[in-house]
Amino acid sequence: MHVVPWKYVDVLQNLQTTVLRIQRLLILLLQENPLLVWGMLKQPYKKCSRRPHIQVMRICSNLGKIFLAAMVYELYKTGMSEITFERLAITVSCICTSNGEAFPGWDILLKVGCKLGECRIILCEAGSKHRLQKLQLNFPSDDVAFALKDYKVIPWLAKYL
Repeated sequence: MHVVPWKYVDVLQNLQTTVLRIQRLLILLLQENPLLVWGMLKQPYKKCSRRPHIQVMRICSNLGKIFLAAMVYELYKTGMSEITFERLAITVSCICTSNGEAFPGWDILLKVGCKLGECRIILCEAGSKHRLQKLQLNFPSDDVAFALKDYKVIPWLAKYL
């Protein structure tokens, strides 16, 4: 796996977001024009689902999926590109309680965040103050939504993506 310098992360995220927008536009064109063959769209869709970070998001734990969905939800809500661990933990707590799930606690949530950071799904600011540590998605939030949209074990997860 290649480590991307921090200053190029935004460029890569913008490029990936553009590719996903083009795919969505093609799907809309398919709905409007039935002469457009689905076979033309199937290949980019398969390539997108085979990307390593998408597969990592799909096989991570249930709590990891909730963590990522809460992160996407909070980033959309605030319009920011990063979030503190404290704010994310509060969001996860609210999401879990409102959907009848038990909140795992800050220590377990921190372990989940560290695991996602090790996989480079999220970027974590270096530091020892974990509550104020800044977190950022390493990939567009559209990729997280794509990876988790059809997750049947936690059906309510899709409403936060």
